[in-house]
Amino acid sequence: MPTTDLRDLRIIYADDNPHMHKIVKTILWTMDIEQVRYCTGPEGALKEIQDFRPDLLITDWEMEPFDGLELVGRIRRSEDPNTARLPVILLTAHTSKKVIVQAQKAGVDEILAKPISVKLLHSRLIRIIETLGRRDMAGEASPSPAEPGADLTENSQIDG
Repeated sequence: MPTTDLRDLRIIYADDNPHMHKIVKTILWTMDIEQVRYCTGPEGALKEIQDFRPDLLITDWEMEPFDGLELVGRIRRSEDPNTARLPVILLTAHTSKKVIVQAQKAGVDEILAKPISVKLLHSRLIRIIETLGRRDMAGEASPSPAEPGADLTENSQIDG
């Protein structure tokens, strides 16, 4: 892995699955990322975005009372330009081309198929830092998310 220092990265992780919280917490810890707020759902994530002012959101797709795509939509429609441009990594077990296009249209920056690995999450964090920029560089327009069929897993396989 590259030696980019990620210690100052401020992340919100939203997922209603406690098991995934443990996995993601362990992965981020191995990258020395300690400034993380863990939310058990999308409503908590919206509140934390305002209070914590993160550099990045990592969210699951399937949550209650509304899903990760609705969360991203609410973020993108924010009147606060920093919130509206917040980079988002979406975690999902669904990797069909239709699902990927749906996520892109919602405004997701990166899509990562479950099960996730340290290597894949690290590469997405680096790509967001290098391509989309951190919040303090957010004055520039963000490029479009990865094309359908992009490398979502180590095996680069997409369903149907």
